[in-house]
Amino acid sequence: MSVLGAVLICGCTKDNISSMSFSENEVFIRPGEAVKLIINIEPAGISANSLSWASSNPEAVTVDGEGVVTAVAFGESVITASSSSESAQCTVIVTIPAESISLEEDEMFLRTGSTYTFDVTVTPSDAERDFVWTSSAPEYVSVSEDGTVTAVADGEAEITVTAARGAVSATCLVKAISYDPDDYVDEWGINHGKGIVMGGVTWAPVNCGYHETDYPYGKLYQWGRSVGQGYSNDDNYYKRDDATTPDVKMYIELGQEIEDNVFYLTEVELGQWMCDSEGGPVFDFTTSWNDLESSERFKGYPGIGNPCPEGWRVPTYNELSSLKQGGADYTTRYVRIDEDPTGQGGHWFGLNAATATHEDPQGCIWFCHPGSRHPLNGTSYNRAVAGEYWSATPYNNGYDAANVLYMDPRVVTDIQYPYARAYGLPVRCVKE
Repeated sequence: MSVLGAVLICGCTKDNISSMSFSENEVFIRPGEAVKLIINIEPAGISANSLSWASSNPEAVTVDGEGVVTAVAFGESVITASSSSESAQCTVIVTIPAESISLEEDEMFLRTGSTYTFDVTVTPSDAERDFVWTSSAPEYVSVSEDGTVTAVADGEAEITVTAARGAVSATCLVKAISYDPDDYVDEWGINHGKGIVMGGVTWAPVNCGYHETDYPYGKLYQWGRSVGQGYSNDDNYYKRDDATTPDVKMYIELGQEIEDNVFYLTEVELGQWMCDSEGGPVFDFTTSWNDLESSERFKGYPGIGNPCPEGWRVPTYNELSSLKQGGADYTTRYVRIDEDPTGQGGHWFGLNAATATHEDPQGCIWFCHPGSRHPLNGTSYNRAVAGEYWSATPYNNGYDAANVLYMDPRVVTDIQYPYARAYGLPVRCVKE
């Protein structure tokens, strides 16, 4: 910041002042605000307007003959009050202090050797963005001045960001974990190991969003969304809840914030969960789910994109179809819920499907039956009864729909019928 020469506001005369000092060495004011500085003078009884006042940077802060400073623009200035024998200084900083700050995650993991740069949300939105970053254990996770964390070694550290001026702060627990890039590591940092190769495709060992206790079937995802939700027991035959039950709201317009734990309804059976300003569909009939993040319309749009872990993606229709159309090498076997030790019910796919078990899968892949969430009323149903798995491929006849792999106790089909993209269905990721 350039410092202009001091601007003298009024002259000074002889006096008997023995000392003077400002009550604060540093004062913060907002643009356009005017504040009278408090100065202590000995002996008492001498008024501030008998002093000379000057601002080192009047383009940012001006001062009058009574010590009233006015914020002209963002910046700072040293205000000097002088008598014939004494002087005192106070720094006035024009800024909008942060009232609160937050990070996009409370807890996350990084593969050892990788980096991540935090995005800080500040309230009010026009507050200054001057932060101090610290790590509780930089030997495991370090952090730079711009909020970029680096996973140094296996371990964890609490990363704290604090507003440079003010007492507001936010934290995130970052866990550094070593793992092979080909491993399937979920959103909680749990390593499920290598995928299962079938039909030339490497399939994830578990459903997307799987958690042993909280989401044993995985999560349900609306087509195109990067975040899924749990179930509810409102229309669930087996009355099994997961850790979270989403709120239910009507569809939203493109450009509005997509809330993670909200399931968005559509008004028509073959509809989408997001619309344009005129109520029309925003997902076209040719763009793959996997291409949404890189398309100009959705690039960088929060809440839209790949729900799978790093290095994995949503399977295409052909990849899902290969499970059934792989010829004699690939067979299926349905397991009833009362015969399944996991209590899920589902299908085994693979050469040894007839004898595969959870203890010894014999190179086969298990697709449980998670059911789905209905786009017209938001209820979850068919849990442990049917499996309807999303593909990334849009339905090819112009409907606001996408292809799915459907299975139930009677049948396994490549596609039952076009599923509206507002449905909540499970996802089984494949390796990039």
